[in-house]
Amino acid sequence: LCVRYTRIVYGHEAPRVGMWWGPATQTNRKNKDHPRTNEEVDVVAAHYRSLKIVGECKWTEAPMSKSVLDSLMTRKVAAIREQGNLKVTESNLRILLFSKSGFEEELKDEAEQDERIALIDLDTLVAGLDND
Repeated sequence: LCVRYTRIVYGHEAPRVGMWWGPATQTNRKNKDHPRTNEEVDVVAAHYRSLKIVGECKWTEAPMSKSVLDSLMTRKVAAIREQGNLKVTESNLRILLFSKSGFEEELKDEAEQDERIALIDLDTLVAGLDND
């Protein structure tokens, strides 16, 4: 549903929308305390070979925390960049965070200060899907 929402609402900016799986960055694979072999990004949208949109979807009972944003940017976007198939320019990257149960205050504050971040709750998701 989050991929479909992204196609409907942001398809004019980035017509190629899907998900991404790939190897974690070299640094994260070699981390002795918490090695990560793979990364998964729930929503990835590109225009030609440039990454334009990334998104994470959490359907838990707890509000989404800022750690989801931090992990997305420091681990997952870094892995996409390291793979090299898409050009990544973080300053132009739109970030979509989808949550069934809302967002913690720290994340709301971050989104308020960074116009690249869109917080999409269940009502917003359903309204966007109705535009199809």
